[in-house]
Amino acid sequence: MKKRLNMMVGPPSDKSRDGEAAELFLKAADDHVVCGGITSRIVSAYLDKELELEAEYFQDKLMSYGYIGSVIATEGVVTLNAIADYYEGVKEIPSEGSGARKIMELFDGADLITVIFGTCVNEEHEGDLAFENKQKSLYKIKSKLEGLGKEVEIINF
Repeated sequence: MKKRLNMMVGPPSDKSRDGEAAELFLKAADDHVVCGGITSRIVSAYLDKELELEAEYFQDKLMSYGYIGSVIATEGVVTLNAIADYYEGVKEIPSEGSGARKIMELFDGADLITVIFGTCVNEEHEGDLAFENKQKSLYKIKSKLEGLGKEVEIINF
């Protein structure tokens, strides 16, 4: 039986679709991981559960991860960039205990990966540039995972 991972990255471009995106993200899967603060708040509100996180930063400037119930919650752009850089051979494997390392472990164990990709540009993070970096990193990760025989679907929201 194939193992499924659902991942939600970024909020939808239309705030009225937050609940729809969260519902799709939370559909049947073995594991769920949400990336980003705003996105974590969307999932937290949908589940009516608090984010449990003791933020810890590691020497590679990556942050630890937390939980919203059984959903794993990580930082967004920096985490995705670190994973993409590792897969491209630019950086070493992320720190043990970091959100990036946890996501990579989930990728390793998954056969089918569905990413709910919110296309809202977060102006708090330098607008379009940060969004483009996040999107590029996500597609680099997708390419690497497909090269490893994983099935990856990205659904834009």
